[in-house]
Amino acid sequence: MRSEVTHGRVLWHNADVINPRSLDLTRFLTDWYGPRDVPAATLPAAAAWLPAPLKAWFTLEMQWSIPLVISQKMIPCDAIEPRDGMAIFMTDSSGDWRWAFDVSTPNVVYESALHRAWEMASEELSDLLLHNAIGESVMNSRASRLCSHVPANLLPEILAPMDEVGFLEWRWPAPGCRTYMGDSLVAQVGPSISRTAPWGPIDQYFEVQVGTSKIDGVSYLDGLGIEWI
Repeated sequence: MRSEVTHGRVLWHNADVINPRSLDLTRFLTDWYGPRDVPAATLPAAAAWLPAPLKAWFTLEMQWSIPLVISQKMIPCDAIEPRDGMAIFMTDSSGDWRWAFDVSTPNVVYESALHRAWEMASEELSDLLLHNAIGESVMNSRASRLCSHVPANLLPEILAPMDEVGFLEWRWPAPGCRTYMGDSLVAQVGPSISRTAPWGPIDQYFEVQVGTSKIDGVSYLDGLGIEWI
């Protein structure tokens, strides 16, 4: 496996890119969070009109007693309602970024910053819900490491136990974010953003967060000289 960083993007030169549609979401959630501990239940009647992928997600996530989405905010299934042809089903934690499906073509997703025009998302609804569930696992893990300023030369060692998941790119939280998975590991890698002027990505540095379903699963990261939090 060989990688290089070009214009702030991680480029992997191997064939081991995971096809997202090869992932079994129920199996992943069970491996990550443990067995389902709540009996399956029928969604409320007010959710009957929702598109099938969204109903499937709500039905599945209700079977765990712990929240599976903590960094985003899912609108309750019986509170989603259409407005001007769009139905918002998820926002970021602050409500400044929104995702909605098109009521006339429900598998088409649009996204936008608050008070901005809708733009079509890169992923269809079923793919976006899977992408979000995998991404949430990084923040919702038994142990994790986070650093907003990782030198590019350390990425190959950090990501060595993982392969990239071929998710399409999101605009949120910033273009250029990628997801990697391995045995009991999930990582999110995105641009390191300057907090002072000049604003924008910092060349040759990345924000990296690695989560694991095992208590010692990220201990291999502790000898790299990175100030993890």
